[in-house]
Amino acid sequence: MQDDGYDLAYVPEKRPLLNLLIAAHGKPLKVIAYRGIVGNLNAWNPEVRLTYLSSKVKRVVCVCEAVRRSLEKAGFDPRRLVTIYKGHDPAWYRPAPRSALAQFGIPADAFVVGSAAKMRPRKGFEVLLEAAARLSSRNIHFLLLGEIVDRRLPPLAAKLGVERFVHFAGFRRDAAELMGACDVFCMPSLRREGVPRALLEAMAQGVPPVVTTSGGLPEVVNNGESGLVVPPGVPNALAYAISVLADDPTFRRCAADAARARVATAFNIENTVRGYLDLIEQVEREV
Repeated sequence: MQDDGYDLAYVPEKRPLLNLLIAAHGKPLKVIAYRGIVGNLNAWNPEVRLTYLSSKVKRVVCVCEAVRRSLEKAGFDPRRLVTIYKGHDPAWYRPAPRSALAQFGIPADAFVVGSAAKMRPRKGFEVLLEAAARLSSRNIHFLLLGEIVDRRLPPLAAKLGVERFVHFAGFRRDAAELMGACDVFCMPSLRREGVPRALLEAMAQGVPPVVTTSGGLPEVVNNGESGLVVPPGVPNALAYAISVLADDPTFRRCAADAARARVATAFNIENTVRGYLDLIEQVEREV
C-alpha cells in the first residue's frame, strides 16, 4: 500500500478494514467498505469510528435495504450508505439428480426440505427442528447442510424424536447442487439476516423458499409469489408454510418459476456489476 500508490480499495470484511486503513495512513486513498448483516455496529463504538466511519471510507455497500436501514438507525450518515444486492445467474447452477439424496437416507418418494447455513443460534434451526416435529406424521425429510456451530441442535433433534427424517450432513462443497435437488428451501433465521447466498442459489435453481421476516429475507422473497414468508421463531408458522408447498404442487411450480425469475432479474449479476462500477466512478469523481 505504501509503495504502489493505489487510489481506491474495496474491503468486503470488517477485520481487514482496520489493517488497510493503518497501511494507508498518510496516503490519499479512498475506501469502499461492505456490510452483509443487520445490526451489531454502533456509530459511537471506537472500533467503528476507526474503521467504517474513517474519513477514508467514502461509502459502505449494504447487501440489502435492511442493512442500510440498520446502519442509518445506528448513526451512520445515510449519504455514505448504498444498497447493492448480491448478483447471481441461474445459468451458473445445475441441480444434483434426485437420486443424490439417497446417500443421506432420504427415501425416493419423500418430500424434501433443504437448508444450508453455518448453524449459529441466530439462524433459527431449533425452530426448524420444532417445525419438523409438527410434521412428523408426514413423509417429509429435512436435509440440513453446514457446520453445526450451535451444539444444542443434535441433542434437540434426539429429544424431539426427529432423527429419522432430519439429516445433518455437515459442510458440503456441493451444497448448492444438493439444495437444487430438494422440493423446498428453508431459511428459518431469527435475527440479523442479510441476503444468504444459499437462498439465492436455491431460488436460481427453481426451488421455492420458505423464509422469515428477519433482515433482508423479505426483500428477496415476494410472499405468496416466489415463496412464503413467516414470522421468525414460530414453529407452527414454519410447519404450515412447508405443508402448503407440499400439498399444493401447482402453487409450488408457480413459486419455483417466480423464484428463478426473481434471481434472474432483481438479483442478477449484471445489476451487481453495474452497481459497483457506477459507485466506483462516483467515488473517484469526488474531491
